[in-house]
Amino acid sequence: MQVKFSDGVSHMQGGPLTLIRLGPQWHVVGRRYLCAVENKERGAELIMLLRAFRGSRESSQNDALEAVLHTA
Repeated sequence: MQVKFSDGVSHMQGGPLTLIRLGPQWHVVGRRYLCAVENKERGAELIMLLRAFRGSRESSQNDALEAVLHTA
């Protein structure tokens, strides 16, 4: 899936998790994610968490991931 922004920038959401900068803001993209993060460090942290929780179905891990996504 490709996301196209109003300023003409587009990015594919497929592929591996990657940290990119779009204008003044950092984003984690890949594996069907497009998540704005407050800085490069939070982006790297989110990528590590998403990789660690990949395929996990345990509710405690999913709750931790949701907490990170909602504070970004």
